[in-house]
Amino acid sequence: SLVLRRRLASLLVVLMTLSMLTPSATVAFPTVTARVVQDGLVIPWDIAFAPNGRMFVTERPGRVRVYHSGANGAALMATTTISKVRAEGEAGLMGIALDRNFSTNRLLYLCVSRTDDGAWRNQVIRYKVRSNWTLMFDRFLIRRGMKARSGSAWETPQRPAAPRIPIGSTARSCG
Repeated sequence: SLVLRRRLASLLVVLMTLSMLTPSATVAFPTVTARVVQDGLVIPWDIAFAPNGRMFVTERPGRVRVYHSGANGAALMATTTISKVRAEGEAGLMGIALDRNFSTNRLLYLCVSRTDDGAWRNQVIRYKVRSNWTLMFDRFLIRRGMKARSGSAWETPQRPAAPRIPIGSTARSCG
């Protein structure tokens, strides 16, 4: 019976430990609410925020819009149109990432599908943000290395739709 008591005590300890590890029914999960902060955008694709709160938004047809903030109805500060964008299916102006030293160098990176030298390519291009918040081309990071296509026939487990491009210390999706 001493052995039985020890086994019951051990079982009780295990059950108490398990009950502490499993979530309680009273745990509240966060509520996610969708809210429009800007309207009138044409297929908005990605957003990035500058350290001062400025909100950069890419639109698939080839525009980068800069808003004063992410607040509802914030003022539009600038719009830059990226040349030669080929917006078809899943292609166009896609990802945006601000340089990790943006507050001092004002550089940002765009992933965009463009026609270049007669070929359709996904490119990663670096731009400098001017004092009036428009973008000025700086240089190509990837110009001819990623051929672009549109539609799900191209997307397979071996060829995902959005390659990951390391920018700074993190990898960002190019789409």
